[in-house]
Amino acid sequence: MREVKRQGGLTIVQDPEECQVKTMTSSAISATEIDKILSADKIIEFLVNLK
Repeated sequence: MREVKRQGGLTIVQDPEECQVKTMTSSAISATEIDKILSADKIIEFLVNLK
């Protein structure tokens, strides 16, 4: 995620409260600024609506 941000990309992670295993999401949030923290359904909705 740090490299994605460094390259100017958009970072999205699943809401840790929704995850069965929170380790990867929590690590990403700790490592860098995350643009969007969304539920799985909201991630799908966001990606489908990208233009």
